[in-house]
Amino acid sequence: MWLRRLRACIRQTPGVHLRLRDVALVLAGIATVGLCIHVATRIPPTPQGATLAASSVASPPPLAETVIDEVVVIGDDVAAVTGHGFPLQLANRTGWQITTDAVDGSGYVALGASGAPGLAARAAAAAARRPDLVILAVGLNDARDFVGDQALRDAARDAFAELTSQPTLVIGPFWPGTASRQAAAVDDLLAAEAAAAGLTYVSPTDERWFSGVASDPRASLRVFLDDDLVRPSAVGSKVLTDRIQEHLDTLASG
Repeated sequence: MWLRRLRACIRQTPGVHLRLRDVALVLAGIATVGLCIHVATRIPPTPQGATLAASSVASPPPLAETVIDEVVVIGDDVAAVTGHGFPLQLANRTGWQITTDAVDGSGYVALGASGAPGLAARAAAAAARRPDLVILAVGLNDARDFVGDQALRDAARDAFAELTSQPTLVIGPFWPGTASRQAAAVDDLLAAEAAAAGLTYVSPTDERWFSGVASDPRASLRVFLDDDLVRPSAVGSKVLTDRIQEHLDTLASG
């Protein structure tokens, strides 16, 4: 019925010479477009909080592709040593321009000095400088004053998220001697979170950076640590510098 009416309308309209087959094709095209529009409007939105594969966080460029000149060290008591700390020794050996952000008593959860910003804020500030490399070396104070897995995990994720586009070497707790159960737990958790963020992680406890040099463990610790048994001695800082440089050389060689 509607085709007959359409044909009559076309015949009565001057200057219009359309074949019925042409009209049918046009109508079919309109129907197809209408169907596509209808289907498109029915596509459900992505649920809130859903993660799309295409939006996954990209890993930072590998250190083998990085020419290092400027470095930022984020550290705790170990990096805060004056006169012989590993940031100073590393700068003297390599000629790198190293900026050190070291806060006594700080860590992933531990804030350290009164008024010091949290680790995520410190990591963001380091990344904002756009250095060639960030060395993140904290965790000792978190192992000493352990506040639980979840708090540490959340703090690590927040800090690592600020460094995902930045070449970064994450170093676990500098624990002299045999690691305590808490130190080992902190080390394992940080290693897992760094891997999830695509960051390179080094474990001084697993690699036994502070291996004994004397039959008496206490005498051995006094070789690596100052009198407070917290900060590294000149020998201890040299050991840290040696190990860090070894890892950076290995990573740089690909």
